[in-house]
Amino acid sequence: MLASNVLKLRLDRIEQQGHHLSVKDQLKLVTLAQPELTASFYTQFFHQILPKHWSFQHHTAEDIQCSLRLIRLIDQVFIRHYSKHAYRYEWFEQGLLFRLQYAKQALSASERAEIIAHLDQCKDSALKLSILKQLKDEYDDIQLTLALAELSYRLADWPTAIENYHELLQQQPAQPEQVYYNFIHCLLSRNHYVNEQGHSDVVEALEHLGNLDQIQQQARYQQLTHWAVSLILPETLQAEAINGENPFSDIQQKLKEIGYSLNHWLSADEFRIPYYKNIVETAPKLLNNQEIVMHLDRHKVANHALQTIFSDRDLKLVSGVNASSHSLGFIWNYLQINPLVLDALVTASNGEPEAFYNLKQIPAPNFDHQAALLQLSSYLAKQQVAYNLTQQGHSIEFVEHAHLAGFDLIVDGTPMQVKCSLERESIEDFAKSHPHIAIIVNIELADLQEHYPSVFADLALSYESVQRTAQNSLQGSGHVDDYLPVPLMSTGFAVYRNFNKTRHQLSIRPDWQYKPNQSLVKNSLAIGAAIGGIVSGSIGAFVVGSFAVYRTWRIQKIEQRKPLQEKQQLLMQRDHLMYLLIDFAEWFNHNLLKYRVDLYAYQLRQVEMKLMGKIPELVLSTTLFAYKFEAHQRAEKLYQWIEKQLAHDNPKYKIQAGWVALAQSSQFISIELKQRVQELNLELEKYKKMTQYGLTLSSLEQSDAHRRSHQQMTAMDRRFKVPSQS
Repeated sequence: MLASNVLKLRLDRIEQQGHHLSVKDQLKLVTLAQPELTASFYTQFFHQILPKHWSFQHHTAEDIQCSLRLIRLIDQVFIRHYSKHAYRYEWFEQGLLFRLQYAKQALSASERAEIIAHLDQCKDSALKLSILKQLKDEYDDIQLTLALAELSYRLADWPTAIENYHELLQQQPAQPEQVYYNFIHCLLSRNHYVNEQGHSDVVEALEHLGNLDQIQQQARYQQLTHWAVSLILPETLQAEAINGENPFSDIQQKLKEIGYSLNHWLSADEFRIPYYKNIVETAPKLLNNQEIVMHLDRHKVANHALQTIFSDRDLKLVSGVNASSHSLGFIWNYLQINPLVLDALVTASNGEPEAFYNLKQIPAPNFDHQAALLQLSSYLAKQQVAYNLTQQGHSIEFVEHAHLAGFDLIVDGTPMQVKCSLERESIEDFAKSHPHIAIIVNIELADLQEHYPSVFADLALSYESVQRTAQNSLQGSGHVDDYLPVPLMSTGFAVYRNFNKTRHQLSIRPDWQYKPNQSLVKNSLAIGAAIGGIVSGSIGAFVVGSFAVYRTWRIQKIEQRKPLQEKQQLLMQRDHLMYLLIDFAEWFNHNLLKYRVDLYAYQLRQVEMKLMGKIPELVLSTTLFAYKFEAHQRAEKLYQWIEKQLAHDNPKYKIQAGWVALAQSSQFISIELKQRVQELNLELEKYKKMTQYGLTLSSLEQSDAHRRSHQQMTAMDRRFKVPSQS
């Protein structure tokens, strides 16, 4: 360290003779007590020592002035010549820190901007952070706030970064997209703080994501949204991560294909329908709606926020159920069939909760009691069916002008009519004349689904119950205006409550006055697996379960000793089943799953636009968004997975798409689905008998013909024995 008087003389010499001195000589003059300016090249090369830390004198005013001259020389000359060394050991930062501490002159806006720009080129360090904090304490500059926030983000100093981002966005909300993403990253990384409004970091992060208007960096947006959703959802609902980081995954896949080929030649694999357990089990799966509702009902914070909307208000529903009875799970289900609930939540949150219970009003035709009763009961039946289907995971859309369209609901993309009636003959006539239109009937007519493929029964829909609810509503309407108030929320809640009871107990409410047989209970909407419940017993237990395990090496050896004719017929049946499985996967993906993906995307946008940022109860909007986002992502991943499998060159991999589609088909409903699954189950049963008992196709066909004849006779006998309910 040179004395100030010596340093001053050498700085004077550099200023006077600088154009005659090299940069190395200048550096020697300000760092060495006895600089050898005339030394040989080798001496200069091997004895050149660059300083790491500069020592600036500051005891007197003269010391400070001399140090400032040295800093000016470092910034203008040395840093440019020794850029890498200067960057590494923070020469600029050392000089700047001294200037801020001892220079009395205030910095202008242009000087501050120049400093920020220069600091931006320096490495991120604690010294740089200290300088920015000092500058921000002295100057109220939004650019300094941004620079400090961005540096804290890069240094993983989440509290400091979040504090400065908050200040920045309060002063100037219009910031580049990248600034918001960095801020959201900080919130998600910290995720242990609850602010004064009671919102957690992840809730605030998801709110900001939902409020972004224009998204340019789609990949970053998706990555952060996935992260936020994963922090909100319970672990049991999160999809298993697909391992895409293994560099040997492609090699492993090729080895598996070779193994399957070798197995084809070394064993009797030509008789087997390929079923690769690992592929099927690791395939993406749709989110189960019953699990969603269960977790939403257990979400204490979100449900508390929901009740806050109705606090201190004596709001009674038509059915006598008060506001405290509504849970977030109920809101979730109701949202699927009536998007107006989003607008109602916003209105209720703004101090008008009455609107929450008047989501729909229908015209009263001249207050004619019978006409109003008919109109209201029809509407209530559709609402109850829609809500029941929604609880089972189906996608529901209402038709704007149902009387013109010829159907009431669109379920999983399939138009359907709802008929809650005791007029058995009229429904039978409709089923015969319009076999392509699906009909959902009440429990009193549940046995019709055994005779008509287009008829499905809803065990949670009772004609008597609908009529009673409609009568009560008309009595309480008071003939106000020309509209009938529809107790949608109370109706929905009643279905919500009764469905859960039915699902767990397999019992019918006493006031239904109807006792279905066990086969009807298995094949109806109200028991667990939706209309797919019609096929869930065979698909879930036989196709995907036992079918894959009953095959043994010993049976295959027996098959090898079968006569040639039996072998050929078995191979034909196997090939036929393989074709059916691939065809089913293609049909399922394009006709059922694609519709759900698109509908989920639409519903997600609705939640994002109508609810996100519109209510102070952020935990409500963000939770609903998170679950809907995950549901959409699951559906989209499954769709893409099946597409990839179907595009595979090896048909054995295409068949795996068929198994997966079958397993997920329980969450869908359509006439064609029902028929396709029935055909698959029938052909699989034939295949099983041929492999196990050595039966031929001809013998099986004769047996099936005899069985169908017996079933028809039994059905006719039952028809004459069961009196008509009409």
